[in-house]
Amino acid sequence: MAQSSSNNNNINRFLESLDNLMFLNIFKCFKLAISPNKMILAFFAVFFLALAGVLLDSFTKTVHTSKYDGAEYNSKNTTSINELDAYLANEKLLEDLINQDSSKTNQGVYLTMWDFSTRNFNESIISILSFDIPKLFNCFIGELRAFNWVLKYHFFYTLTYLVIACCILAYFGGAITRAAALEFSLGEKPGPAELMRYSRKHFKSYLFAPVAPFIVAFGLGCLISALGFIANFPWVGELILGLLIIVAFLLSLLIAMILIGAFGGLSLILPAISYEGTNGYDALGRAYCYTYSRPWKLLYYSVISIFYGSICYIFVRLIAFLILKTTYTFLQFGIFVESARTEGVSKLAAIWRDPEFLNLLGPHMSINFYLTERLSSSLVHLAILLILGVVAAFVTSYYFCASTVTYSLMRKGIDKVETNEIYTKLQSLKDDWKDVGITDTD
Repeated sequence: MAQSSSNNNNINRFLESLDNLMFLNIFKCFKLAISPNKMILAFFAVFFLALAGVLLDSFTKTVHTSKYDGAEYNSKNTTSINELDAYLANEKLLEDLINQDSSKTNQGVYLTMWDFSTRNFNESIISILSFDIPKLFNCFIGELRAFNWVLKYHFFYTLTYLVIACCILAYFGGAITRAAALEFSLGEKPGPAELMRYSRKHFKSYLFAPVAPFIVAFGLGCLISALGFIANFPWVGELILGLLIIVAFLLSLLIAMILIGAFGGLSLILPAISYEGTNGYDALGRAYCYTYSRPWKLLYYSVISIFYGSICYIFVRLIAFLILKTTYTFLQFGIFVESARTEGVSKLAAIWRDPEFLNLLGPHMSINFYLTERLSSSLVHLAILLILGVVAAFVTSYYFCASTVTYSLMRKGIDKVETNEIYTKLQSLKDDWKDVGITDTD
């Protein structure tokens, strides 16, 4: 009996050690992310996000840019400064740029944010892999300040784009998380059409569940603002403020708790709907439960996902860079004439700038084109954008796949639900039968 009890204890300890190694499942995210069905969905998501931004920019070029050589802007490109560069350097200098009349032009908000965010994203990845925590923190703060700028100075544009982006990410993100859940749990690889049908069926949950906490937090903030409005009345206003200030503090505490849970569990909401086939309220409850009951485990999985994802991103970007660099290098051997309009510049350099690892489009050059050279440059630029779209699609796919795997691991660790248990197609069909009055016995 003693020997049997000892064996059982050893088995239990072994099973516990295996449970502690559940994080190894995160290393499956690369394989999940590059699966064709998820990459196709992610590419369309990136395409529609970019298309929405470009279309909005075409109607609203409201970002001031100007030639400026002021060192106080601390810009890498001192020949052209935009509002965001000035704001990040010193907000007071932004007014100088806006009021400057000479050599001033306008560009789109989306293009401005895209240029900054992609550069900041690449610097963040490098800082993660080099364990440069201060630089990573600065990149994070820079992104927050950039978002504050676009929200403060281009509010209606930002609100419009965010509504469009939320719809796009809810639809395609739901489909990607469903694909990742099926492949991770059951090894199934459904086609994009089936995944999009599932996402369309649960679209309201995918859309409103992630934004609901922010709407509630905003509503509570409006109550605090209403208290501030009452304080404007003479005599009685300040008395009411003094009496109800504790209520304002409690509302602020509630807002903080809602936002902490929202930011911590935001990545778990869509996977919860994809795994459980449930509504947004249940998904929010699960996300908040996992965030507050096991915050360190969630952080642990998130850190591993981010670090591994950074390595995967560098690998994918390296492949894209090698494709472009190899093509450019061999074209150099074949093209030996100069540009027709720009002396001292080869025709290849005029049409296509030499790609760099962190700038696949190559550095900007001011060149006078012939019509045919301009057309060729536009076609080459479009082809490079397609490659960049694939890289961006991988980032999008990886995020949703890693979120799905993390949700599955949290679900197993907290609710003791095995990773292969998922809301299946059969259960979905049964629900559809119930909607039209058909039961299992029928």
